Amino acid sequence: MAVADDDTTFYVRERAGRVRVIRAGRLAPRPLLDLTDQVVVEGEGGLLGVAVAPEGRQLYVSFTDQDHAVRLVEATLDADGVDRGSLRDVLTIEQPSTRHHGGNLVFGPDGLLWLGIGDGSPGGDPANAAQSLTELSGKLLRLDPPPLAARAIGCRPPTRL
Repeated sequence: MAVADDDTTFYVRERAGRVRVIRAGRLAPRPLLDLTDQVVVEGEGGLLGVAVAPEGRQLYVSFTDQDHAVRLVEATLDADGVDRGSLRDVLTIEQPSTRHHGGNLVFGPDGLLWLGIGDGSPGGDPANAAQSLTELSGKLLRLDPPPLAARAIGCRPPTRL
């Protein structure tokens, strides 16, 4: 769950791939975002995390996709909810199994996006991904997604690791 700056709007993730909104104690009748066509709920996968950018204009979600990779996706929020055409892949991390994919996604007090990534192993991290400095698996990642203005002039394409 993520809480907006107004402290009355809650973004609640459902493992199957939907993000629901609760405003002033009332559940919106329709999901804000429905990624059930992209999210795989198998093993420890599914929609793993949700966060709202400090300025409240972007929503970030992390989930397990059909290839069992962990994806971080950004969507722009507008008055009507999520602009589906605004979905942008930020990061994709391939995982070797359906287990240990990760968890939470939050904006820290530093204004950066923090993403927890599991080691992706079936157990015991036999490939030592969490100990490797060349792997993103098994880490707590601190990301600085470019602001909307930076995208207007161009930015690097999403990374697949």
